Amino acid sequence: MTKVYARGDSPEKPPFQKLRLGVVGSGSLGGAIGGNWVRAGHEVVFSSRHPERLEAKARKMGPNASCGTPLEAAQNADVVLFSLPYDPIPDLADALPDALSGKIVINASNQPFDRAHPLSIEAARTGLGPLTQRLFSTARVAIAFSAVDAWDIAESYGRSTPLAVPIAADDPEAMTMAARLVYDAGCVPLVIGNLASSRSFMRGTGPFRANTDLSGLRRAFGM
Repeated sequence: MTKVYARGDSPEKPPFQKLRLGVVGSGSLGGAIGGNWVRAGHEVVFSSRHPERLEAKARKMGPNASCGTPLEAAQNADVVLFSLPYDPIPDLADALPDALSGKIVINASNQPFDRAHPLSIEAARTGLGPLTQRLFSTARVAIAFSAVDAWDIAESYGRSTPLAVPIAADDPEAMTMAARLVYDAGCVPLVIGNLASSRSFMRGTGPFRANTDLSGLRRAFGM
């Protein structure tokens, strides 16, 4: 039975389990997260609209890294990370419902900077988590890595005091998987709550880009 975590929990690091992971949006953030997943031993497919531009990066990472289209990344993965500007996410969600059906989607993307953008308005009203779940209606969504910087993730791997990452999910399995993959990226997870609780670490909040350790992140949330 999957454990249900409460606000402020930091689940223990589980034994490593090799997974096939897809990264949609392989820039600085997706590259840092996915790169650390490869270092941990996962098979990772990095994807973008121009996958040929990712070939050199994947070769440098070794045989567990490959590149492809977003559809290929979604079809062949156990879990899919979205780490790109939020504007194209509705179109991607419309294009990938079958490939993502029943899978766990981890969203690391933030709402558009333009506060008048319809997606920004909805995110401000409901939270980034509920917005993302509405778009990826066939998947089980978790919010993770959205409130930390790519450089800090890359530098956290192997550190004695790792970067703390807030996570939110409605689905207990999605929460557990998000926590596992935060650990495998060289960071430590902090459970904030359900998807609606993602409002508390969106852009413009105190915990957003706090880029601190677990005790510091707890203080940022007033825990």
